[in-house]
Amino acid sequence: MYQARPHQSLSTHEQECARTMSTLLAPLGLSQFGALIGGMHDFGKMSADFQQYMDALSQHISPPIPKGGIDHSTAGAQFVWNYFPIPENSEEFFIFRQIIALCIASHHNPALIDCFRGTMPGDDVFSKRMKKSGEKTHLDEILSKLTFQEKEHYYSLLKKTELATEFKNVYTLLTTLFSYCPKKQAFHAGLIARFCLSSLIEADYTSASGKGSYESIPEPDWEGMLKNLNKHLEQFKADTPINQSRAAMSQECLQAAPGRVGKWNLTLPTGAGKTLSSLRFALEHARRHHLSRIIYIIPYTSILDQTANAIRKVLGNEYKDCILEHHSNLVKETLNKEGEMEPWSPERKTWYMEATQTWNIPIVLTTSVQYLNALYASGKQHVRRMHSLANAVVIFDEVQAIPPTSLRLFEHSLDFLSGICHSSTIRCTATPPETATEDGTHAHLIETPIIPDSQAYFDQFSQYRQCEVVCERKPSNYWTVEKMRDSIMEQASSKGPTLVIVNTKKLASKLACACRDLNTEADVFHLSTNMCPAHRKEIITNRIDKKSLEKARRTGKAVVCISTGLIEAGVDVDFDVIIRSVAGLDSCTQAAGRCNRDANRPGGRIILINPASNLEKLDFLPELKIGREIAMGMICDPEEGGILGNKSVSLYFKEFYGKLTRSHNHDHLSYPFICSDVATNMEDALSQNFKLMTHPRQQSKYAPLRLFQAFDSAARQYHPIKDDTIAVITPYGRGEECREKLWNMNPHTDEEWEQWNEWLQKARAYSVAISSQLLEKYLNSGDIMRIQEGVDIYTTIPNKYDPFLGFLTDPGETSGALTVSRI
Repeated sequence: MYQARPHQSLSTHEQECARTMSTLLAPLGLSQFGALIGGMHDFGKMSADFQQYMDALSQHISPPIPKGGIDHSTAGAQFVWNYFPIPENSEEFFIFRQIIALCIASHHNPALIDCFRGTMPGDDVFSKRMKKSGEKTHLDEILSKLTFQEKEHYYSLLKKTELATEFKNVYTLLTTLFSYCPKKQAFHAGLIARFCLSSLIEADYTSASGKGSYESIPEPDWEGMLKNLNKHLEQFKADTPINQSRAAMSQECLQAAPGRVGKWNLTLPTGAGKTLSSLRFALEHARRHHLSRIIYIIPYTSILDQTANAIRKVLGNEYKDCILEHHSNLVKETLNKEGEMEPWSPERKTWYMEATQTWNIPIVLTTSVQYLNALYASGKQHVRRMHSLANAVVIFDEVQAIPPTSLRLFEHSLDFLSGICHSSTIRCTATPPETATEDGTHAHLIETPIIPDSQAYFDQFSQYRQCEVVCERKPSNYWTVEKMRDSIMEQASSKGPTLVIVNTKKLASKLACACRDLNTEADVFHLSTNMCPAHRKEIITNRIDKKSLEKARRTGKAVVCISTGLIEAGVDVDFDVIIRSVAGLDSCTQAAGRCNRDANRPGGRIILINPASNLEKLDFLPELKIGREIAMGMICDPEEGGILGNKSVSLYFKEFYGKLTRSHNHDHLSYPFICSDVATNMEDALSQNFKLMTHPRQQSKYAPLRLFQAFDSAARQYHPIKDDTIAVITPYGRGEECREKLWNMNPHTDEEWEQWNEWLQKARAYSVAISSQLLEKYLNSGDIMRIQEGVDIYTTIPNKYDPFLGFLTDPGETSGALTVSRI
């Protein structure tokens, strides 16, 4: 009996993987195809070398060949490649044969292997792998010793009649949806291949961990969740015009939910209640269409945390294990009955770890970065999650925040999920980007608005809020720090709580200090990413929240908050005056949504200003700079409906993406990168790959190939947000406790390392990000230090973190006396 691993036979493992793969690929209509991949992927484990390796592990002795020294993934791929029967005039068989071989050959790789990655010898990676000596891959040996019954079993997997039907159906779907664009056909064929690899990784892990197989994916209790949500919504009184509009929008979302599985959008004003309205649509839509999960994709962890809490509250404690919050800043602690924070139990930690690996939970909330990584990045942990995006409702909150360099990849992902994976995608935003439909686009790939006449609600909210928009564009050097300060404090004193949003952290800190020093009686707050997440959360939830600002209005207290753009999207605050340094119109519109948010005051003011050019240097923020330039031009000649109206925002995005492409290059929206010294982009590398594979494709040696993508090379280069920063632990809040624990720990055992990692995770909430280019400068100036010698984990000296401004960015700058407590 062949062994897949100690205590598990190869036949059991193959059968379990085949069942799981069949279940996971069912939404794509590829159940038998999945069973074939699952049943063939460990074909190479029948080699004598691998079985000797298994025997050594079973006997707890050192194996003759080290782990990873035996190629067991190529033999199965070669078997399929060499013996899969191809009927005449069956183009689809060529495509799916290559997908099977790619998945089997790649199942221990961090992504699909490359087909082609350049023009040099050896760059035709897939072909080289398929031509690798049968002696080295053990294929010849395995074929020579298989019994007749064993050979019949494996050959029969290749000849199942259902495969022809599945191939034909999916191929027809691909060519129908993208009949106008062979490039898109190739791109989506590549995504199907990655989805198959994702399912194989999940099947392999599930079986290897002793959990057997997925016979089916149970449908969650959507009806019970919807009942709890509706019960919660009944508590809201539609007692004001704006609340009546919110109730009407929520009802329209519920009424639209029986609509088809496909592409949707939900465009509503800021403060309209998109979170609960979209959840109401999603729950009923999932119930009607028997979908497996709802996934919220959110750009910022602050909004993610807020959204997760809102969903937990409305669904109730009975569904707490149906909600997964997956992001890097999550602190694994809960509030106990005494109101104290306590660590998760070991069982809860295990549940969370497994859930984040698979996203196999009814409601998942994660970041845009995690979503894009699942579809395009290198790393088995990313690839593994991709299969959970099928048969789902995928909601994209604040969709305008998708990084521009990933825009085309994002658009392709929506087509893939809605067109191929039986999922519904929903774009949610108050400032929708320009999304022109290409000529020839299939009807199934055209977005349907959940609320067809959303403009009526924008008009209503504008009427209710009565916010005056004032464009204070002045000569370029008029708005100095002093003039801005005076104007801000005058507005705060005469009009009420004032929120000021600027484009750079440096200007935010200068303005905040200037306002604080001018009027010591006023409450002045500062917000930027120089402050750790816990510090920012404290300001937003306990200092400038609605209750605090209402109290300030009653007592006549002047309140000013100076912030960067981090407060614009999804943060539920309500000021009387918004002063916005001109940026893209989407940012300005989002900022305006923080003014008289609940329409419970006579009106509000939104003031757009252009600080002196030396105060906001945007050369290193090219997208922001371009957005600002376009907005400045539009302020001079606003469209009908006003500078912050939907028509203006739509035209702004059209000009923004056009100018972004012209000022960089045509590849900018498709994630450009360099591979094999050749300039290419993700969209090309993952479709027809013309820039890397310049060989004539008519050559006979390429005749069997249908996929030419540089899968692995593109995945390794892909980082949705290029983060060239280092986390530094601050003394804010529990940050001091985290520092002390990490300083004093010297982990050796697995348990000690687990504790170390838990404290490191807790420290994220009390950490700030600094540029890695400045790391040596800060170390040399003594502003930061290593937690332990030889460990690349850093902390600030105590007085380097200011209680008002956060991390002081100038080397050598401190708050008060310089004190070094440890080295």
